Amino acid sequence: MSNVVSTVSKLLNILVLSVLLTACGEQEDVQRVDPDIRIDSGVLERHEAIGHDALLPDNFYFMGVDHQYKTIEAAKKHQALLVYLSKTTGFQFKLLYSPENQSAAEMLGDDLVQFAMVDAIGLVFAANEYGAEPLAREVALDKQTVFVVKGDSSLSSLKAINKETLALSVQGSIEGDLKPRVMLKQLGFLLSNIKGVYYADSPAQCLDDVLDGKARVCALDERLVNTYVENGELRILQRSALYPTYGIANNIYVDKEVIQRVQRALLDYKQGAYIAANAEIFNRLVKQVGEFKLHGAGE
Repeated sequence: MSNVVSTVSKLLNILVLSVLLTACGEQEDVQRVDPDIRIDSGVLERHEAIGHDALLPDNFYFMGVDHQYKTIEAAKKHQALLVYLSKTTGFQFKLLYSPENQSAAEMLGDDLVQFAMVDAIGLVFAANEYGAEPLAREVALDKQTVFVVKGDSSLSSLKAINKETLALSVQGSIEGDLKPRVMLKQLGFLLSNIKGVYYADSPAQCLDDVLDGKARVCALDERLVNTYVENGELRILQRSALYPTYGIANNIYVDKEVIQRVQRALLDYKQGAYIAANAEIFNRLVKQVGEFKLHGAGE
């Protein structure tokens, strides 16, 4: 009897093993994952924000900041502002830095953040694409664009700029692209009228090109040329009117009462000189960006 039981047991084992081997043979090869591959920290932060949204209290808001400003000094400034806003408004705020492949303006439009610290060109984009609104701006960040030449240059105006070599500092920027085009158009010139115009890709390169004689004229933010002008190395041909860079914006999903309380707190902030956003100036910027197609072809 024991021999029969032993035989049956062996047959069952063989049958089970056969079934398992057949199942393994029908499975696809196991995918091998490179252990060196890691998820970008910015992406993790973004998904963390999305995943926790449903668990957050109603008075909780994210403040977006572009990835490039993720520095120790900037973080201290931003955190101090959010602590102040929390105390004065009763709302809770958390900084959320954008991934490298996404801007704070885009996060604002996607409602990954409800408020964002953005520059003027980013806000114009957010307004055009998502209906975002300027809330308050830092007075210290007002800018002027200037056209400069070498200190000993014979040029005295931009009236004959179409015959000269002109360097613009940064394509797609307010100070190094939009404002120079507006100023030139007021004189009757489009970029297409100027044979020697080009983008230097950076303010520093723009300045170097003028100082080295590669370009006769350079257009850029005035704050970057003050020392050169004081030393007599450069001379200003023409200066634009002041225009703002916007500090903080909100998207269309934030309640009006929340916006008003946050704006009031910003205007009372003693650590930074915030003023209410000037809608007229902003709308003019929006119109100019649309007219000159800063991020595409066209003059």
